[in-house]
Amino acid sequence: MKLFKHLFFIIFYLSFFQLQAQISIGVKSGYTRAWQSYGDVSLPDDAEIHVEGFHVSLISNYQLNKYFRIGMEPGYIERGAACIPGWNGRSSFVGDTKLLLKYIEIPIMFSGVLPLFNEKIEVFAKTGFGLSFMVKGTQEETIFGSDIPPVRTDIDFENMNRLDNGIYGGLGITYNFGKNSLFLEYENYWSLRDADKNNTSKNRSYDVSIGYLFRLSK
Repeated sequence: MKLFKHLFFIIFYLSFFQLQAQISIGVKSGYTRAWQSYGDVSLPDDAEIHVEGFHVSLISNYQLNKYFRIGMEPGYIERGAACIPGWNGRSSFVGDTKLLLKYIEIPIMFSGVLPLFNEKIEVFAKTGFGLSFMVKGTQEETIFGSDIPPVRTDIDFENMNRLDNGIYGGLGITYNFGKNSLFLEYENYWSLRDADKNNTSKNRSYDVSIGYLFRLSK
């Protein structure tokens, strides 16, 4: 509950900050590679623990000065994992089990910007904190050595922590033309909370995005 209060305060503050700052809005989307941290659990040498998905986010940035900005990036992202230890009460790996999780997320980002070539190019680094809420979860299981097609079932939310929170960090490069900008970005996510209530299962992911921004004021 405290996290929601803090997030509400930040959103409320940013909504008034636009009176003094340059505003830009936009969108980004791209590829997501996700997995989970299982703590001290030992995985098979050939274990593939990642799943692949995509993400899409709206962007609202407030330029504090030439070198710093703050903003929000609410969006949709697909996370999850494969080769899950202990899933459904098992302690061994009898098959390839993928956990496909879909989240709505609201990260707050702080970025440092280095303008180059008369501000036509910008290199930036960013970090932030955000909340995510699981809107859907699916388990896909394939039994080793079997011809049976993968079986998909919806997961029981009672066994999951639907609310997630974590830390973001990323790097990128922007090309500016007029009030428009195109950018390429790499971003990591480190969850601070287990996705599965019964197992160590902190979400991890990296994203590669392309995006567009439009400056509303100069």
